[in-house]
Amino acid sequence: MKTKREITLVNQQEKTDCVAACIAMIVGVDINKVKKAAKEINLSFPMTNIDSVKLLCFFSVVGIMQTDESLYSGKIYKVGVASRNSVGLHSLIIDLRSKKIKVYDPQNGVYGKNFYSEKEIPENYFSPMEIIYLD
Repeated sequence: MKTKREITLVNQQEKTDCVAACIAMIVGVDINKVKKAAKEINLSFPMTNIDSVKLLCFFSVVGIMQTDESLYSGKIYKVGVASRNSVGLHSLIIDLRSKKIKVYDPQNGVYGKNFYSEKEIPENYFSPMEIIYLD
């Protein structure tokens, strides 16, 4: 059964912990708890998609990596995008569970950082991971 729990924006604390911030948003816990769990299961930062899946499973949430790049209405995704602040990759959440598309970028609200939002949804994303909440 999928949960309709609202997502609350969590800011990343360091340059390489955007995945931890995304997982904190998905799970609904403090980012420090996610980072502590990552260390407990021997994951390091920056995280790969496989690391994301392992960490989601730690919190009893399933992340299913898709074979295509399509995003479907009624679902929530963690996606990779080009960073707007440095050369490299960045992770964010796209929530398509309601009629209004919601984008949760861990850099939104971090002083001096550019971020993606509903006003500027990323056109080029990769590695969409559907999030399935386990009740």
